Amino acid sequence: MNNNQLLPFPISIFLALLPCFLWLLFYLRKDNRPEPKRMVIKVFLLGILVTFPLILIETALLFIIDVFSLSFFWKIFILSFLVISLIEELGKFFILKTTVFSSPEFDEPVDGMIYGVIVALGFAASENFFYLFPISLKERFTLAQAFLFRSLGATFFHTLSSAILGFFVGLSFFFKRRRSELITLGLFLAFLLHGVYDFCILYFERSLIALGVPIIILFFVGILVSLGFEYLKKIAKIKQYAKFS
Repeated sequence: MNNNQLLPFPISIFLALLPCFLWLLFYLRKDNRPEPKRMVIKVFLLGILVTFPLILIETALLFIIDVFSLSFFWKIFILSFLVISLIEELGKFFILKTTVFSSPEFDEPVDGMIYGVIVALGFAASENFFYLFPISLKERFTLAQAFLFRSLGATFFHTLSSAILGFFVGLSFFFKRRRSELITLGLFLAFLLHGVYDFCILYFERSLIALGVPIIILFFVGILVSLGFEYLKKIAKIKQYAKFS
């Protein structure tokens, strides 16, 4: 493939950002008190930037895995859970912990889910670009397929896994003494869900399981996340809570 056949850089950027922008609008509507645009942009950009060191870490771990003569099952299991899921969820959490948790804008329970989603969308935008840019202009069906998969699958899933963590961060506003336990539980559930999602796609490649199970996960977790937003907003109206600090 010649370089002049690759997707033009501006188009790659546009297609990578478009689904993230649309999902961002969708989630921001769930916040009754909109976050400052400056903070939204900052967290989104940090979500993009954290992708690069994570790629280096994942590449190094993949090299280490290849050194060992592992069966296909264990190779995919380790790749899904300990390389992709663990590294990426910790990376997104790192941005939340170092940037969001200490911000004065982080002042209500639902913000945990909102900012978790924003970080995830920044991360997904980077991933989208790396998936779409190498595709040839002539491969229109492949491009359309990849764009839809990234938009409705991977990008949406990243928001859901981070929103799960954000839900438990939101709960910790009401249970300050159990904050560490709640955040740890949220991080574990996000890691577990991410690992299962990737394992099904990678291990059962080209089978109905690789398509069916992720769709089921997206559907049911999507409902739970939507209910989580409403729950946090509802109890915030009837209960007092301590500012996150």
